[in-house]
Amino acid sequence: MNFKERKELLDNRAGEFEFYNLWHFWDSISTDNQNEILYYFENTPLMWDYKSLFKSQANSWGRLWHGDIYSLSKLLVIDDLEFADQCFLKFTEYKESNYHEASKWGMGWEEGKNQDIMIWERIVSNSESSDLPRQSKVLEARKKVLITDVYWLNAYFFVQEYSSIVYKHFLKGNCDIDRFKQAFLFCYNNIVRIQEAFMKDDRWDKLPGSKIIEQYLIYLEKQHDYISCIEIILSIKDNGWNNDFEKRLSRCYIKLNKKDQIK
Repeated sequence: MNFKERKELLDNRAGEFEFYNLWHFWDSISTDNQNEILYYFENTPLMWDYKSLFKSQANSWGRLWHGDIYSLSKLLVIDDLEFADQCFLKFTEYKESNYHEASKWGMGWEEGKNQDIMIWERIVSNSESSDLPRQSKVLEARKKVLITDVYWLNAYFFVQEYSSIVYKHFLKGNCDIDRFKQAFLFCYNNIVRIQEAFMKDDRWDKLPGSKIIEQYLIYLEKQHDYISCIEIILSIKDNGWNNDFEKRLSRCYIKLNKKDQIK
């Protein structure tokens, strides 16, 4: 895409950025970072059309789980520590209590949810008997979803993307561990709310593996902090996360015992 085409795309001032109230944030990004992001979008196969961020109309139908933070996370595609921090700072503006106030998406979420429920009620009423249990389960799940559940899932996946970038920079010696630790603690301290949100999302039959928890445990083990590693695993291993905690727990006990014997 040449300069003129990019300018025409950005001049639309519409799309997801308008729907999620993110144009001001885009304008705050440096020109270099904007161009890096656009270059990535233009040259990388994506599961979605990146132009939807900038143009055309967006609406709440079918966007039950895709809120402002979800759209913000789409920008975390360049390996730039300062830009990642800029995105994280924007992320901190969102709270569970005000997620419905931050954009058109939030203010129209209840209406969108009710529309979604009506669609699933028709699906259930027209379902064959073999499909009815699954379709009914989806309908009941949609009825129970709150916008706060959407906040926790959007936040969880955003923080995972952010943590991946900052951890790479930590390994390169570009920053200390504090950025990664704050990302981990956000997820760990709110893990019950995140789990509850996953359980309400009918797209998940069970909790996935948690990349950020796994990554932090690896870090602790490399630091020979086996006690902290054990404490974290014991606090979450029975909560349903699809991580192989038992193997790491056993290894940490063995290493801790060896460490004590050396003393």
